[in-house]
Amino acid sequence: MTRRDLQGEAKKAGRLWEPGKAYERSEPVGHLQPAADVGEMTDGRIELKVNGVVRQEGDLNQMIWKVPEMISYLSKYFELQAGDVIMSGTRLWRGARC
Repeated sequence: MTRRDLQGEAKKAGRLWEPGKAYERSEPVGHLQPAADVGEMTDGRIELKVNGVVRQEGDLNQMIWKVPEMISYLSKYFELQAGDVIMSGTRLWRGARC
């Protein structure tokens, strides 16, 4: 999610856009499942609903950067721990309905 007003202000001032991307209560998250229960995350339906209406949908196999690749890459820079959530932008989805 992006607050375009904050992003625009930062852009005009030549500042980082982070305030437009990481503001209070800006990351909606649905039910989380333990990796042990889900198995390898190579495919599977992903969707975003707003007030019960599907706004975006796709499949994990449509992502340009696969889940294991993202975890491997990020683990080089961050100490990932149980309960951490990795957010990827929807622009990574191929064929997603927006």
